[in-house]
Amino acid sequence: MAYLAQGVAEHFCLPSQPINNYFVRSLSWEPTKLAAYLAVLMIPWTVKPLFGAISDTFPFQKSSKRTYLAMVFFISAAGYLLCWLYTPFMTAGLLLSASGLSWGTALLLGLIVEKFPPRLLPYVFSIHFIAYYSASIFSGIAGGKLCQYLQPGEALRTSFAVAFVVCFLAAIATPLWISGGSTQPRTPDQVLRDAGTCLRNKDFWLIAIFIYFWSFAPAFGTPLYFHYTKVLQISQESIGQAGAFYSFGMLSGALVYPLLWKFLSRFQMQVAIGLSVISTLAFLGLNASTFGFLEFMRGVSGMFGILCINWLAARIAPKGLETFATAFLIGIFNVGTQTSGILGAYMYSRLFDSSLNPILVISAIVTACGLLIYFAIDKDVRSTQK
Repeated sequence: MAYLAQGVAEHFCLPSQPINNYFVRSLSWEPTKLAAYLAVLMIPWTVKPLFGAISDTFPFQKSSKRTYLAMVFFISAAGYLLCWLYTPFMTAGLLLSASGLSWGTALLLGLIVEKFPPRLLPYVFSIHFIAYYSASIFSGIAGGKLCQYLQPGEALRTSFAVAFVVCFLAAIATPLWISGGSTQPRTPDQVLRDAGTCLRNKDFWLIAIFIYFWSFAPAFGTPLYFHYTKVLQISQESIGQAGAFYSFGMLSGALVYPLLWKFLSRFQMQVAIGLSVISTLAFLGLNASTFGFLEFMRGVSGMFGILCINWLAARIAPKGLETFATAFLIGIFNVGTQTSGILGAYMYSRLFDSSLNPILVISAIVTACGLLIYFAIDKDVRSTQK
């Protein structure tokens, strides 16, 4: 239920296209400016370790994670209510809702790692991401419909209203449906000592370096939106369908990943990296008739990467600091994604004169080089374990 809510309410789900559409059509923003603004909205997603440390350390009504999860959904609902009621405060409202939903994802991942044994984690991750991207398919289609048939400002406020309702209902239902996640109180000295032990772990930092490198390949998400709008000149409804194809690819990747884990668990990262390189280079053939398939393949490869990274984070998370450790590593992923998003938008608008192809080639090369880093990490981790 919580992952379904996240798949609708996160600002890069249902509100994503209305936000892009509003700034491009109503305010005439260029790619670099839009990418920078979206990066600001991702700040709460980069401070997950702080959220994780709080919920791992300080109990709240004897059931820390469950009660915190309800609280952060209420915070997210309040943020979207502010956006809906008063558009000039939109940035503040989006940062508030992003803070709540970011904290929520940290809590959810911590609950999963805490409650399930390692051998089941890939299957549990798959089930939850199936829920998330099922909601994202709806979000992509609905966002396109809003932008196609409503004025930019009306589409924006409607998406905020829907996100508010979803967060509010999730906040009410969460304490009733989610169990466990209790936390024993610890002194500040104990918290600092445990966190210090985690951060001094060499394997932890090796995995963090790999995750950052994986996510830092120059992203082409914002340039792709401008390419669809300005170059291919496809409708806003079709752009929403492209988002739905991408989400369907993510959903399909979540369905297939358990088979990859069962039969090729040792080579799962190599498969994910190889598929990511192929799907990125395939966008060199992008046109109005191929965008759906290409978005689908990008979604499949993206899901394999996300699930592999979640598995790496869960693999290294110490007992009692599950939320902090996993949130720290996923925060590293988010930092890499946003810095690469700004870089990709800058390259698109300033270096390559609104040409997408050079960015695609660079992104594929950087991703392929990540395989070398993974080989070094995997060898070191396995030798340490022995």
